[in-house]
Amino acid sequence: INAEYGEAMKRHKEYGLTPQKMAETEVEVLQQLIRSVGFWKKKAVYLKNASHIVHTQHDGDIPRTFEGLTSLPGIGPKMAHLCMEFAWNTLTGISVDTHVHRICQRLGWTPMGLKEPEQTRKYLETWFPREEWGRINMLMVGFGQVRCLPTKPRCFECTNKTICLYALNNPDLVSQTRPSGKREIGRNDHTKPSSRKHEIKMEPGAMKADPGQVIGEMGKHEMGHPPPPNVHQPMLYNHLDW
Repeated sequence: INAEYGEAMKRHKEYGLTPQKMAETEVEVLQQLIRSVGFWKKKAVYLKNASHIVHTQHDGDIPRTFEGLTSLPGIGPKMAHLCMEFAWNTLTGISVDTHVHRICQRLGWTPMGLKEPEQTRKYLETWFPREEWGRINMLMVGFGQVRCLPTKPRCFECTNKTICLYALNNPDLVSQTRPSGKREIGRNDHTKPSSRKHEIKMEPGAMKADPGQVIGEMGKHEMGHPPPPNVHQPMLYNHLDW
């Protein structure tokens, strides 16, 4: 959630945020209410159609199952898993978005041939410790926005650079000097990596970056707080820092 989504939610509440009212509101009106968020035209259609289903088929309440949530227009596996976890404290799977998908490949946690986030989720769930499923999205999204960027990743300041396959295969990114001046979150800076294509080389049977090392600094620095006391330290929380 960012400022744009917050403003959209504020306008919705002022307008009257109930399933019945959303279902009865013209799409064009909904579009203006959420105009500040990405893909607002399509999302307004999803809002109206999902609200109609919730109002007519679920007595105005949100479905409390993964299958029920994904039956609603605009709700995919990622959002359904997040909703189940945070709304009903039920862990149904790993929530994988573009950041989790990208970072897991760079770390060597998933094969390079996987093209879709849902493929990444299924692969991760075959080996990743279940007790950590719920933290992956929360930690990696921020990390992917400020450090492990889609282009020009900031490997030179990442504490995972000694164990990350992407960094190990792209030493020019690691050797760069931290740029001076204030950094904007999610914005690339003046650092210009070499023009050659950066890649990950995975040999058969190559060692994955240890989840215990990788997740650590993320958890340690998440929201400026230390990891919760029930976390297995020091093995589990020592390296992912954003």
